Amino acid sequence: MDFLNIVKSIEELLYEVMTWLVFYPRTMWLAVSQPYQMMEYSDTEQREQPEQQYEDTLSPPMFLLLSIVIAHVIEVAAGEKIILGAGVGAEIEGSHEYLLALRMIIYSVFPLMFAIAVLKRQGRKIARTHLRAPFFSQCYIAAPAALVVSLASVAVRGPNNAVALAGWAIVPVVITWYLWLQTKWLSKHLRASAARSASVAAWTFAKAMAVAVVILVSLR
Repeated sequence: MDFLNIVKSIEELLYEVMTWLVFYPRTMWLAVSQPYQMMEYSDTEQREQPEQQYEDTLSPPMFLLLSIVIAHVIEVAAGEKIILGAGVGAEIEGSHEYLLALRMIIYSVFPLMFAIAVLKRQGRKIARTHLRAPFFSQCYIAAPAALVVSLASVAVRGPNNAVALAGWAIVPVVITWYLWLQTKWLSKHLRASAARSASVAAWTFAKAMAVAVVILVSLR
């Protein structure tokens, strides 16, 4: 009986992994071409039963995770790596698993901070049940941003000056795109003006960056 359960688990795992080949590019295309609509789509899906959620796309956290894994694989293939320094950082450098976990934490800080920001300004309690919906919707735009920024970091460390320049140039474009979407999203959820929402977006982004920097510095 145990053997049959193991076989069934392997079947489910294989099926799930193979569906990523279909749903990852589909989800990425939608997240890039219709990012705000994808955030609203996630909010709608959160009201469905768990077994009926995200049937035609990847779930947002999985989408973010796979984007980070793909960026990491490309970085390894390019022969690049992050230099964190001595101590814990040196240990992380030598382990792909730890480095992936660190990157997942860093890039997840941004969805988390924006989810907290909208709940606080709505006067709602910071609780697991309340955080889930905004965090999930945030992951849909964090994933393409994380992928592009990660690839840009590879480009700027490469030997080709033109590619490195393109890497530097793409980062502010991605940040602008990200903050524009956050402004639109916050404006709807907070029922605030564009100017007010833009200031909240900029301040929340700055705080998320500060948290990410603290995490990285603490590992040096």
